[in-house]
Amino acid sequence: MKRTTSKAPTRKSTGKQRRTRSDSVKGHQEIAVSLFAGDLAPPPHVKLRERDIPFWNDIIATRARVLWNESDLAIAAELARVKSDIEKIRDELESEGDIIENQKGTKVVNPKRYLLIALTGQALSISSKIQVNTEATSGKSREGRKVKEKEDDVKTKIRPALQDDLIPRRMN
Repeated sequence: MKRTTSKAPTRKSTGKQRRTRSDSVKGHQEIAVSLFAGDLAPPPHVKLRERDIPFWNDIIATRARVLWNESDLAIAAELARVKSDIEKIRDELESEGDIIENQKGTKVVNPKRYLLIALTGQALSISSKIQVNTEATSGKSREGRKVKEKEDDVKTKIRPALQDDLIPRRMN
């Protein structure tokens, strides 16, 4: 009886470039090089307000630098703006209260409460889109978490060099 061997199905190329494994030497090199590149900034066509910057920094810190692309950075900037707006509306609600009087003197729910609900939903939706929500940063996104751990490890090891003013850095 002649035995035939079946070939494993081959995967057709989709034209997408595969991401370098974070646990490879090349992956470590990419992480180290990205750390010397300076802070990540939104794409030039995307503007952030001064009050958005702390939210931007928090969002960008959730993923390893090598995992961010231009499209994700633009979406992250939008998320930073939305989170900043949420805090602004919360501050206004705190001073105005949830119940206000309308022009007729009737007590009504402050319309800013509804705006806050809408902005919060938008923030959750955007967070899921760019995978900076809790599940993405702590749950199923194992590879992203590994890359972030490697980046933190490399950052700890090269921190003294990062603080050295003699190392040339790319200017943004």
